[in-house]
Amino acid sequence: MEWDRLSTAMSVITATSAAALAIPGLAGPGTYWVISSCFCVALGLSLEGLMLVTYVSLISAGASDEIIGFLATGDAYVYSYLLRLVSPQMFAAIVMALPAAFISYSSLFLLVGTFFMVIHGQTGSTVESKERSFSILSLVPLSLGALVLAFVVLTCEAVLWNHTREQERRARDAVELKQEDEAEP
Repeated sequence: MEWDRLSTAMSVITATSAAALAIPGLAGPGTYWVISSCFCVALGLSLEGLMLVTYVSLISAGASDEIIGFLATGDAYVYSYLLRLVSPQMFAAIVMALPAAFISYSSLFLLVGTFFMVIHGQTGSTVESKERSFSILSLVPLSLGALVLAFVVLTCEAVLWNHTREQERRARDAVELKQEDEAEP
């Protein structure tokens, strides 16, 4: 399955980024600030991608055919106030494409960090001297990834909660209808 391959690739990027950050000569105190920032972003985005793949896999594994149809056909009326800009089908396509985007950007940041490591090595401005630039370069992609992840999780949870409520309402209506039919002579 495609999700398994993405999970494996993201795990490798996560481990590589974490290892690069842990080796003092690669991303230590005297290292060019862009290197450390790129490795941090690669680690963060790959972790966010792993969380997304795991969440979507767990949600879809327990979903019935009815809930998948509910999401795909746009019957989820929670979309009317959560997703006014995109259709439910587009939202589902975006969610399915997000892990590939996370892995692409995390590997891009890992590659850029590696290039800067080869080019600059231990020369240039350090993290301490460029703390503001380091924070901006690191936090912007990580924050965007976290916002996307939170939006996807909250939206999926709202849709599932809404669907569960709708099923409970239908079950109550069916019981009431049956009781009314039994009560009539």
